[in-house]
Amino acid sequence: MSTAREKAKTIVGNLISTLDKKGIRVLAVDFDQTLIKIHSGGVWKDSTDNLAKHVRPCMKDLLEVALQREMIVCIVTFHSQPWIIRELLKKLLKK
Repeated sequence: MSTAREKAKTIVGNLISTLDKKGIRVLAVDFDQTLIKIHSGGVWKDSTDNLAKHVRPCMKDLLEVALQREMIVCIVTFHSQPWIIRELLKKLLKK
């Protein structure tokens, strides 16, 4: 029997497959309250490790699968600290 997490990963895989079949090669993901569960207020004063705790697991899966399938992935935000987001993505995606 599949766990909820495994089902979510299957759904993400199907979504990326559908985008690929339609010729969509770019995935743009909003940061606050989409990639992460909270609104950072545009400034993060804590560590990226603590910020990583707020990443939605399904969004992490989405980014991983999109990158595995060689899609262009970009993060859309008004956040004033892009280096924090860059560091967070490096930790999440281990690339």
